Amino acid sequence: MQVVFQYQPGKMIGNRYLVHKALKGGMGEVYLCLDTKQNYPIALKTFQARFLIDEGIRGAFQKEVATWIALEKHPNIVRCFYMEEIDNRPFMFLEWIANNGSLGTDLRSWLHNGPLAPQLALDFAIDICRGLVHAGQKQPGIVHRDLKPDNILISQDELAKITDFGLAKIVRSANLPNSGGKGVAGSSQFLSTTGGGKGTPLYMAPEQWLLEKLDARTDIYAVGCIIYEMLTGRWPFQAVNVNDLCQLHLRAPIPTVAISDPLAPYINSLLPGCLAKQKEDRFSTAEDLLVELIHIYQVCFGQQPRAVSSDDEFTAPDYSNRGVTYGNLSLYEQAIADYESALNLDPANPHVYANRGNAYYHLKRYNEALADHNYALQLDPNLALAYNNRANVYRDLHRDDEALADYSRAIQIDPNYALTYSNRGALYDRLERYDDALKDYNTAIKLDPHSAKAYSNRAKTYIALDRDQEALTDCNVALQLDPTQGKTYTLRGDAQYKLQHFQEALNDFTRDVDLGIHDPHTFTGRGAAYAALGRYREALADHNRALDLDPLAVESYINRGVAYCGLQNYDKALEDLTYAIQLGSTNAEAYYNRGVIYDKLQQNEKALADYSRAIQLNPNFMQTYINRGVTYARLQKYEDATADFTRAIQLNPTHAPSYLNFGVMLGSRGAWRDALPYFEKAYRLGLALASQYVALAKERVARSS
Repeated sequence: MQVVFQYQPGKMIGNRYLVHKALKGGMGEVYLCLDTKQNYPIALKTFQARFLIDEGIRGAFQKEVATWIALEKHPNIVRCFYMEEIDNRPFMFLEWIANNGSLGTDLRSWLHNGPLAPQLALDFAIDICRGLVHAGQKQPGIVHRDLKPDNILISQDELAKITDFGLAKIVRSANLPNSGGKGVAGSSQFLSTTGGGKGTPLYMAPEQWLLEKLDARTDIYAVGCIIYEMLTGRWPFQAVNVNDLCQLHLRAPIPTVAISDPLAPYINSLLPGCLAKQKEDRFSTAEDLLVELIHIYQVCFGQQPRAVSSDDEFTAPDYSNRGVTYGNLSLYEQAIADYESALNLDPANPHVYANRGNAYYHLKRYNEALADHNYALQLDPNLALAYNNRANVYRDLHRDDEALADYSRAIQIDPNYALTYSNRGALYDRLERYDDALKDYNTAIKLDPHSAKAYSNRAKTYIALDRDQEALTDCNVALQLDPTQGKTYTLRGDAQYKLQHFQEALNDFTRDVDLGIHDPHTFTGRGAAYAALGRYREALADHNRALDLDPLAVESYINRGVAYCGLQNYDKALEDLTYAIQLGSTNAEAYYNRGVIYDKLQQNEKALADYSRAIQLNPNFMQTYINRGVTYARLQKYEDATADFTRAIQLNPTHAPSYLNFGVMLGSRGAWRDALPYFEKAYRLGLALASQYVALAKERVARSS
């Protein structure tokens, strides 16, 4: 499949990173960028968009990238600074390794020109082992799983650096199939063996082929393959298909290096310790292999291998950046620990305080969050980040005036701060200042068209305004931008439900539940969809789950009452609806639904009282006018019924049942000629039942003529 890069050279990623070059590697994309804010080169790596749709690989990405970050600094490992979500895609921020003229950036490119000089090959082998030793010290038990020339970058000073730690494990964890390729020679692709083991065939140890447990000796096997290839320009085992290659790795004799160099016999003595079929016959650790390689180097070249600095101490920015990454991974305790390390080194950095405050906020440690944001603003009174973060705390504490003031101050400092517009819009929505909310969301989307959160938030406001089709459109855009955006499926479910697309609503609510969003509103919404489809017992189960999560959720009692009504358990239904009214006496839905129960019990006066209260609370509640009109007609209060049916039609001129019920009332009074146009209108609007009333009305009119 041809890769179409989302970002092209000259374009910006996240309005900050100017793309210099876009590269494809296996399943990934790498963008070499200039950080325009820091004027610093950086490499951004992510998976191709078609793989990030898969929730498994996205989750594995976020989990395993922390392993690479934790390796910290080492000259023989490509450094992963931190991870950040940009445009709803997770990016690893890596050191940018500039290529060495025409030789390219990775060892694979160097080998395209043939074997390496023996001393350089040994230099690179020692570099690789030093990187593995460091990785094992920082993360005991770590296994790279996919060492190959493609994953060894070569710096301008000819230093070999291992990259892509954890990425093979991501592929294995997500259980992705073979990504394709043109056969064994196309060695950049992953191989999926029978049980789901992942690796690159040409460098896979026997235990990978056999789906056995992997350890450091698995990587040592790959190093042996790479050493052989660097010295000969060939792979140690070659075949025309994967099955044959598997048999060679499992059974073929260990090859020897046939080069005219004094190094050859030493390497041929070393290779069995790397390429042995049984792990027990290989070097036990990368450190053991490193010791032997250094000894060979000294004997063959009469000198020590080049020295490299192994200073791996983190600076304050290192800790701060890693803290941000942990925060993006929702690992807030680890984030706080890194921020504290950063502050020990740089105790007056306002950004670190603002970021630590944000971590405290997510842990609902609001007092500590406010203390950090306040101190950040003492250090820098114009730090928009701190105002935005402090406003989030105030919003959660329902200190709304203070929250609005802080959001507005952040926007005043940085008018292009898209996230703050989205956050302030959410507060306006809660305060039912819907025009202000929409204005902020529109600005946020204009500033950041890739903000799934802004589209999702705007959809919520559209739903409150009964602009359900617009809400549906926004939810679709949000989910296209980020299929895992929390609660967006629930919002789309709300819109689908109001549009009477009940099965689609059910599917959306279920999707959010499957994503792990166990929110009372999600269960209540799904329960309402079940009830609309006549699946009342399933509806009841969901409403009970919602009330377990929030025993004071008014909408859950209302909807459980509706489910009980569907099961004809009217006593329980009245109990729930009455309790909902006690909890929230301004909820029109509660009065309307209790009125429906009273109607079914033929307690007309109580039904009328509840319908009237619902209309008082919501003068545009169309269905209530229809129901009250039917009740008035049953009591022969025809003028009142006429007024209600007329109002319902005014509110929605395309609602067929309003015309049908108006016609039925007129017919019950013998006014069949007046009723006929209403029946015909209902039928034209798609209500098939109305055809029977059209025929009846025509018959009665004919009789009376």
